[in-house]
Amino acid sequence: MITPRCRAATAATLAVLTILALFSLVQPAGAIERPLLPADRAAAATVLVREGDVVDEDLYAGGNRVLIEGTVQGDLVVAAFQTVEISGTVEGDVVGYSPLVVVTGNVGGSLRVAADVVRVEGRVGVDIFTGTRSAVVTGSVGRDVQAWTLTLDVRARVGRDILGRVFGRARIGGVVEGDVEITVRNLEVLPGTRIGGSLGYRSDQEADIADDVEVGRLLTRRDPVAPNVRVQAIYTLTWILVVIAVAGLGFLLFWLMPRTLRLAVESVQTRTFLSLVVGLVVLVVPLALLIVVLVQVVDSSPELALPSAIVGLPIGLLLLGMLLFGVLVSPVPVLTALGSRLTRRRRSALFGYLVGLLAWALILLVPAVRLFLTLLLAVLGLGAWTLGLVASRGRYEWALVSGGRHRRPSPVEGREVRHAELVPVDEDVEDDEWPDLPASDHWPDGEIGEPFDPETMQLPFEDWDSS
Repeated sequence: MITPRCRAATAATLAVLTILALFSLVQPAGAIERPLLPADRAAAATVLVREGDVVDEDLYAGGNRVLIEGTVQGDLVVAAFQTVEISGTVEGDVVGYSPLVVVTGNVGGSLRVAADVVRVEGRVGVDIFTGTRSAVVTGSVGRDVQAWTLTLDVRARVGRDILGRVFGRARIGGVVEGDVEITVRNLEVLPGTRIGGSLGYRSDQEADIADDVEVGRLLTRRDPVAPNVRVQAIYTLTWILVVIAVAGLGFLLFWLMPRTLRLAVESVQTRTFLSLVVGLVVLVVPLALLIVVLVQVVDSSPELALPSAIVGLPIGLLLLGMLLFGVLVSPVPVLTALGSRLTRRRRSALFGYLVGLLAWALILLVPAVRLFLTLLLAVLGLGAWTLGLVASRGRYEWALVSGGRHRRPSPVEGREVRHAELVPVDEDVEDDEWPDLPASDHWPDGEIGEPFDPETMQLPFEDWDSS
């Protein structure tokens, strides 16, 4: 009996909220009549139905504040960026979004809202269905209260059932004609509460139930339900797809940007702290810009809402795409450096990347460190990529010294290289006739590939320095 109602209410709410943003951008012609009386042009963000005014049809309202002091004879579909206050009467349903929803008047139909805080001090004729951080109901509800919330406080007359999921604390009081069926962390049933049906709750803690509470049928406590197998499967599949995407992008970057990747790996090895600081800046700046764009779009006046959305939406999507791409490619230099360390640099960098990728996949099997490790890889990798890109775009060439460490060529060496004369090579010289190189020109034994040089970073189809 509970599940069909929940599903129907959820489907209806999601369907309306999907098109609610469009309704909030413009005001339909039927809604811009005498009942909508903004104080002046500068205060047009406030939609007001004054006391004594009557809207004889559905009302679609969008603005910063929506105040209903009069009567709406149809439904109220609303998107407010600050508050929705209903002190008058809405004969139909109230559907919409606002950070704060306050009902001190009468709602003849159902109240279906997504909000930060919902307070119902008046009367709701049918159902309350809400997803919110805090819900407080002290008035009266004709049928059900269904809430998906952090805290729930119901001290009212409820005509039928109280249902939902409370992630924090729930307090139940007043008169409930039907059942109470909730999943909750902490449950308190206040003194004088009367429940006509059953009191059933899922929690890992015993409820605090007053001695004079009346329960018509059963009082049942059950253990919380384990996460749905489908949800777990989707969560696991998401991480698998992330690992596959990182692996594919890594192979592509080895091919397209070998020199930049080499410099990024070197930054991870030799400039770890600097890479962390730069990566944190690179991660925070797009997020801050994205928040600024969203605030500008959401907080704009009704006249500027549509232009702000047209301009801000592409910018927001671009910033979000750049951020997601950066997070996906960020593990590549870190995993390459990690794999090279694990293999002691005795194999190619590509082999080290595969080893690091395998190590990362194994660590992801531990839920306790999964998110922290991914965030650390993202920050360190973004910083390493930034330093590598800056170094690869510099006006100098990287020289290799003994042991594979990189340095810039001195000005004297640079002039010697630029003014050196090309010596023709006799193609008839046999291999055994070439003179032996001095001992100082050979790679030291046991140090080949430390830390990164073109030989160990070379792929079968392209050398690292070819980019």
